[in-house]
Amino acid sequence: MGSVRQNACGENFRAAHIIRQATRANYNQELSMEGTERHLGQLMCWLAIACIMASLASCSSKPEDAIVGKWSEIDGTETLEFFKDGTVSVVDKGTTRTGDYRFIEKDRMRLQLGGLGILAGPIDVVAKVSISKDELTLTLAGGDVGKYRKVK
Repeated sequence: MGSVRQNACGENFRAAHIIRQATRANYNQELSMEGTERHLGQLMCWLAIACIMASLASCSSKPEDAIVGKWSEIDGTETLEFFKDGTVSVVDKGTTRTGDYRFIEKDRMRLQLGGLGILAGPIDVVAKVSISKDELTLTLAGGDVGKYRKVK
C-alpha cells in the first residue's frame, strides 16, 4: 500500500479520500434514486390519466350498446329486456308484450310494441333515454318517467 500522509492535525489523507469517494457515490446513488422516484411518479400519473380516460370512454358508450340487457323497474313490477337485434320484451304482472326499438337520436328511442288483441292495441311511443351506470330512465312525451335498474 502507499504511504499514509497525515496533516498537521493528524488526519489520515487516504482515509479522508476514501470517505469523500464513498460520500460522492452515496450522493450520486441518492440522485439516481430521486430520478427513478420522479420517473415512477410521472409513470403513475400517466397511468392514472389513462385509467380515467378509459373509464370516461366506457361511460360514453353508445346508448344502443348500453341499453342491451334486462332492466327491472325500480318502484314497480315491469321488466324490460332489450336485445342487440333491436327487439324488446316487456313483462308486467304476468303479461308479456314484444316489439321493436330503435334509436332515432342519441338520446331518443322509438318503441313499437304489439297489441294484446281486444284488450289493448299496439303501442308506438318515443322516449327520451338516459343511462347512467346501472340505471335507465325513460321519459315519455307526456312527462311520464320510468326508472329501471340493470339486472345482473
